[in-house]
Amino acid sequence: MRAPRDTSGAPGAVSRGSVGSSVRVGTGVADDSVRTFTYETLTWVRVRSAPAVDAEVLATLAPGTRVEVASIGRGWLSLRWEGRPGWVGASLLTRVR
Repeated sequence: MRAPRDTSGAPGAVSRGSVGSSVRVGTGVADDSVRTFTYETLTWVRVRSAPAVDAEVLATLAPGTRVEVASIGRGWLSLRWEGRPGWVGASLLTRVR
């Protein structure tokens, strides 16, 4: 699944207006029975290929983008982005209740 683009056309960027199409994330297992939690980005957030600040940037999410998260550890949220595992810094998102 390709990510929506923002109005500037920046690859991988998701605009605030795209919030209705939440990004499906998880642990890499294609199982909808896994309990997930919805988080929302507080600022521009880079989805990285590994849980490290120097890892490859896969995409950038706009403030207000909602994502479903199944796991968190060592300050990183684990997710899948465009069919690949991805990570975002946990402090850059807030849980939606």
